Amino acid sequence: RRIARAQLLAYGLLLCFFKASGILYLLSVTAFLLLNAKTHGERAGEGRMLASLRKGEIVRGTLLCLVPPAVWLLFCRLMARTDYFTVTAAGGETGRWSGYLKSLLLSLTAVPAHQAPDGILDLPLLAVVALIALLWLAAARRGLLDRVLAKRLGSYYAVMLALLFPTVFLLHALVFREALYLDPKAMIISVSRYGQPLFLAPVLVLLEQIAARKKRRQTVLAFGALLGTVLLCTCFWTVWYRILNSSESVRQAEGMKAYVTEKCDPFLGQIAERPVGRVLFVYGEDFDLQDTARTCLQFLAAPDSVVLCEVSGSAELRDREAARVAALAENSHADYVYFVSLDREFLRALDIGAPPGEKELLPLNPP
Repeated sequence: RRIARAQLLAYGLLLCFFKASGILYLLSVTAFLLLNAKTHGERAGEGRMLASLRKGEIVRGTLLCLVPPAVWLLFCRLMARTDYFTVTAAGGETGRWSGYLKSLLLSLTAVPAHQAPDGILDLPLLAVVALIALLWLAAARRGLLDRVLAKRLGSYYAVMLALLFPTVFLLHALVFREALYLDPKAMIISVSRYGQPLFLAPVLVLLEQIAARKKRRQTVLAFGALLGTVLLCTCFWTVWYRILNSSESVRQAEGMKAYVTEKCDPFLGQIAERPVGRVLFVYGEDFDLQDTARTCLQFLAAPDSVVLCEVSGSAELRDREAARVAALAENSHADYVYFVSLDREFLRALDIGAPPGEKELLPLNPP
């Protein structure tokens, strides 16, 4: 079991350091291991990773994996070294809740799971999930999958999928708030990214169970059926455009860099003249700085650190947003502040120790 414990720690730590969503993946994996350990404990012997680990070992291993990211997140929170959740949480007031919900529903039912239609087998994501469920049921009925295992793990996947879609919706409505996700074609990419472990796990478990029976014909047929389904659901245009044709990916990256450089040229020019340390970059909703552009801006501004803060342009929220920016200026350890695409009324409402102005690098604590 030492090897099994080492594997659990290695996989768990890898997941935890895969952005914050990796922690959610780890918790879902823990639930899977606990359920599967109980199943194999009743139905199978020792020898496999899932069968050999006891529940206490799984829980202790998970808690140990959570220690490093918890320490890091606590440090970032205390030292204000993260800015993603400082992007305005005014999603409820912007009227985009219904837009994100509509985009999510259309992405699940009307957009191919691989985003771009290629005319071969353009199945929407819900159809793919239904197909996996039918394969699962068929395998259980034909005896290729233990029925007790199929029932327990099937229930687990159903519950996880039921939690996945509302979670994705709330993430986009409250945290990401990217205008591009109002497009179902962009939303399906995000849904697929966050739900990929749940979509692949049932197929992998099914193949593992069939292979364990050591019946060559059934194994070959199962792998052939899976490979055929994957090929039918693959967008070969995307494979060529995004993976094989690397020059196009480089061109797109350079285009994004040029876009950000042109849009933020006054800011980048000012911080290039002298080291500024840490800058609070406050911009209005109409500045159109999406997630990829924000990351690119922070890259171009290095080694100076940039804390990005988007504020709502609504007059009703002006005082609240001004208070939020003032609190962020105090807690973010920023040395300078930079305003862009903000109206004069909002700048007058600020009280952060810097004279109001726009497109000008202002010291937060002038001598």
